[in-house]
Amino acid sequence: MPLRPLSLFMVMVLAVGLSGCMLRDAHRQMAQMDSACIISGTIASDRDQQGPYIVILVEGETSLHSDVIRPADHFVMDSPGGWVFAAQPSNYRILAFRSRDGDLSYTHGDPLVLHEDGQAFHCGPGLFEPEIDLVIADTNEAVGDLHIELSRERGSFFGEGARMMSSLGQATAFGEVTTLDHARFATDVATDSLWRPVDFMLGGHAGVYLLDTYDPEREPVLLVHGINGTPRVFSKLIASLDPERFQPWIYYYPSGIGLNENAEYLTNIMLELELRHGIERLHVIAHSMGGLVARQFLLNRHARQSPAEVGHFITLSTPWGGHAAAGRATDSSPIVLPVWKDLAPNSEFLANLFVESNHHGETAVLPESIRKSLLFSHHGGDRLTRGTSDGVIALSSLLRPEAQQSAAQVYGIDASHAGILEHPDAILKVNRILEQDITKH
Repeated sequence: MPLRPLSLFMVMVLAVGLSGCMLRDAHRQMAQMDSACIISGTIASDRDQQGPYIVILVEGETSLHSDVIRPADHFVMDSPGGWVFAAQPSNYRILAFRSRDGDLSYTHGDPLVLHEDGQAFHCGPGLFEPEIDLVIADTNEAVGDLHIELSRERGSFFGEGARMMSSLGQATAFGEVTTLDHARFATDVATDSLWRPVDFMLGGHAGVYLLDTYDPEREPVLLVHGINGTPRVFSKLIASLDPERFQPWIYYYPSGIGLNENAEYLTNIMLELELRHGIERLHVIAHSMGGLVARQFLLNRHARQSPAEVGHFITLSTPWGGHAAAGRATDSSPIVLPVWKDLAPNSEFLANLFVESNHHGETAVLPESIRKSLLFSHHGGDRLTRGTSDGVIALSSLLRPEAQQSAAQVYGIDASHAGILEHPDAILKVNRILEQDITKH
């Protein structure tokens, strides 16, 4: 039986009549988000040196001069800029270094800086103030025989063999190899992420996964699902990709948090993977709300000058103009999930996706080198709405003028909102786009 995720429309309609259980879950999750310790800051170079830069979060009072430092988390950057950690309230220390040889590990003599000379500070619930601004100078002295053991060994608060974590990064998949049959990708797990996004993340579900061992001879195709979705929805599309040319990567994220947050999360994960593997080129395919997350991700990585080139950005049935039911849910529900605010028509998030300039002088224009294709579905609706939607999203949203103008190609598929993922015409079109793209390259 074909996989059919809950429709966006049904999710939003249910939002205005939540059960008491769902309300309690959502309220608890919002409280958990607020209880996290958020530590942020910037890193700069006195000589404007390129990275990679690695910011290290160390928990507790352990001396930084001990034999081995095992960070609670680390943040990778290709160039100077901002960094952030989400962790449990505790005592922490911050240090950062520039990896001269680019291998993301600390080598004696790499330029290094200690925040407050390595003194510990306490971070309680909420945002830690002030921001921590670090400057790395090539003249920074080495700190003894410092050994930093960076690891992406993952933990979880839940399940058999669970271990406690200090930081969200310890629960995140950074290129873990898996299969679509894994229990984490079950439909009920994905659906639950709308009401329990924190549990989803701390349960070790979120992150970027590979379906095969990384192969430098094949270009990654990053797939981004929609609301309440699971990477399993891409099963037929993945099976159709040329295995000699492409390798599928999948981003799995909680539906309940804000779209900006999910895009920033993806940006941080992908930058580390791009640097770790020396990725030169990749492609992005996204369905439904995933297209909004993916476009913001591409804007983020462009602003951060991420190293890999993006060949093609293909979206399928993305609600570029939002969904009216999200606005009604925002107005009517006693507990408002961040994702509803972003999906409401005329939301700040949607307004900023295509803005060429604003009063801050900011732009949201993707590089011309990224070839953008917009595929939309148009089969659905009842007698009154047939021909105006795909059964879930209005055509006016799917075909927002700015989205069409941004795309080099626009294609209509006679399929429903979820059905486009399995429609032969859509799968054929996606593969032809990728084939043309790699031929041109």
